Amino acid sequence: MKILYLLVLGLFLFLQAASGLGRCNLLNGVCRHTLCHSLEKYIGRCHRGLRNCCVDDYVLKYKM
Repeated sequence: MKILYLLVLGLFLFLQAASGLGRCNLLNGVCRHTLCHSLEKYIGRCHRGLRNCCVDDYVLKYKM
């Protein structure tokens, strides 16, 4: 029973980490190791908080 509990917990944590890309992918964003370019806006973190999610300013205005 303990193993089943640990497997469910591991699956839950995996799905939480995978959903971190959701907003960035939804807005056609790019995950960068560096700062966003001048025509992009920073909208959050991606890849478990290791990268910046940058979105083109034009896309951000008309999709939100």
